[in-house]
Amino acid sequence: PCVDKVYHNTISLAAWPSTEYQREFKKLLTAQNFSGDHTTPELFRERYMRVEIYFEELNFENIIQKPSYEIESLLADIGGQLGLWIGLSVLAFLEVIEFLIYVFLVAIGKVKLPIATLEEELDKTGEDEES
Repeated sequence: PCVDKVYHNTISLAAWPSTEYQREFKKLLTAQNFSGDHTTPELFRERYMRVEIYFEELNFENIIQKPSYEIESLLADIGGQLGLWIGLSVLAFLEVIEFLIYVFLVAIGKVKLPIATLEEELDKTGEDEES
């Protein structure tokens, strides 16, 4: 995965040091035996600076990329479809065998066609309606 870090910078300026802080800073420099001319505020500002680097916001955004369709899902879908179609084809095959057996039994005269019985039923219902 690629790593992308983006830092946005903001620059702000201010007069530094303030008069109060300049006195404290001079005391600190004198205590550390730091030699140098820092008597006037102009020289002090020319020779010293303060840099603050900080995060503007402490929250971050974590983006994770992952495939929307895993290989396990693909195999499960293929297996499901195969099971469905194989099941349907077995049922269709059994229906064809049943039909052939039925045609054979009708051909040898063991079974009567239900069409004649349907016509008789229709004739009976027609007679019932007329009376």
